[in-house]
Amino acid sequence: MQMTSNTVGRNQEFAKLLALGTEPPRQAVCQAVESIDLDPLALNRCFRELAKAKRPDLAVVVLHTLEQTACGLDTFHFNMVLNACEKASAWRRALALFNESADRYQVDMVTYCTAMSAAGKGQKWTLSLDLLASMSNQLAATPVAYTAAMSACQKAGKWQAVLKLLEQMVSAEVHMDTTLCNVVMSACGKAGEWAHALWLLESSSAARIRAGTIIYNTAISACAKGSQWLKALRLLETMSSRTIDRDIITYSAVMSAVGNAGSWSRVLELLADAIEASVQADTITFNAVISACEKAGQWCSALDVLNTMAEGRLRGSVISYNAAISACEKGSRWTAALALLSSMADLDIENDTITYNAAIAATSRSNHWTVALGLMQNMKTTRLEADAVTYTAALCACDIADLWEVTFQLLIEMVQLDIEEWHPGEIDYVHYFQAGAPADCLKHLILVMLLRHFSSSSDSFTYVDTHAGSGLYDLTSEKALRFNNHEAG
Repeated sequence: MQMTSNTVGRNQEFAKLLALGTEPPRQAVCQAVESIDLDPLALNRCFRELAKAKRPDLAVVVLHTLEQTACGLDTFHFNMVLNACEKASAWRRALALFNESADRYQVDMVTYCTAMSAAGKGQKWTLSLDLLASMSNQLAATPVAYTAAMSACQKAGKWQAVLKLLEQMVSAEVHMDTTLCNVVMSACGKAGEWAHALWLLESSSAARIRAGTIIYNTAISACAKGSQWLKALRLLETMSSRTIDRDIITYSAVMSAVGNAGSWSRVLELLADAIEASVQADTITFNAVISACEKAGQWCSALDVLNTMAEGRLRGSVISYNAAISACEKGSRWTAALALLSSMADLDIENDTITYNAAIAATSRSNHWTVALGLMQNMKTTRLEADAVTYTAALCACDIADLWEVTFQLLIEMVQLDIEEWHPGEIDYVHYFQAGAPADCLKHLILVMLLRHFSSSSDSFTYVDTHAGSGLYDLTSEKALRFNNHEAG
């Protein structure tokens, strides 16, 4: 009964401590701490409760208060407070605590790893490398320490630094484990470094690490980003032969890779394989399939997939409908595009600028300029912001209909809006970088319209192009892919 009474009393004192506001006065903390009978177990619980309540600020003040007493603080308690800061994403406070107080305690591997993790949350990846180097002067580095530093670099998108740490780790004869392999693979995957990802997959096998679904999924994603769709398919086949579970992420990544390569029929086969393997396809998976059909201009297949979603009671997203409308645009099916736009409202799916751009482009391609301009007006009514693609599609519609006056009015409106996509930005103008970009498309559109106008109003005229450049630009070349500006054009 005595223990129950002590526990209740201590709970009340903990509640008083937690009730202190942000950045409480040290005197108030002292009074609250003094009222708690902090034996070793209670001391541990005190810091646990503060971490659970996400009060790293209070945990630090309590730590500094107790440092003035003889309550027996040690590295374990310091690590608990440091971890409370890191878990609450209070990375500045964590790093400040490490710098101010680490020399008072016999810091260990946990201390350094927690500090590196905090640095990673603050995108301070160079600091995590400094901490690893400092730790290596005192303690033998372990896979856990390298994982913490690599995670910090990976979160900052510094895949080169991750690979350099991997080389350093191998030189130091530190063995790779599954967690570390996942971090390195994730860094390669996000950067699209497929060659490094595949090398790591082979290395993990040599290190007797059983690569599971997560590692394979990341490798497939790296291949997808690197346009290596055949390699992505081989990895899928390897997973099947090695009886490694394939999930929806696996199939979505492979579909994305194959779809980007234009093999829409193969994507449909992959969808059928996934369903046969009892993999529950989600909206993202179906979006990848519709997108593949859209890229190939297969509007009918795109609509079939959209209908399959509805039959499976899977709600389509704005991305699903945008891709389907774009597929209709490529297939010159403007009425189907408008029907999809209308059905979005019926299904309470909120459309966006991309939705209208695809619909305007569909009507423009089919020479229905009045509908295109009507859609632009609808955008203004619903307060959707028109962008470079919107105006370019509308200008195309007016050009086809030879509506010079309306075109001129749109150009004036476009200039007044000062649309960001037509700004040159901070990049020095090199036409190979800008070829196919929105501003370049607009320039050529206006040029064609001017030439048509003069052709219809004059028997003969002279046109001199002083900035023709090469005349022909390969958009798959290294120069064009440096900034990928043509993707928005």
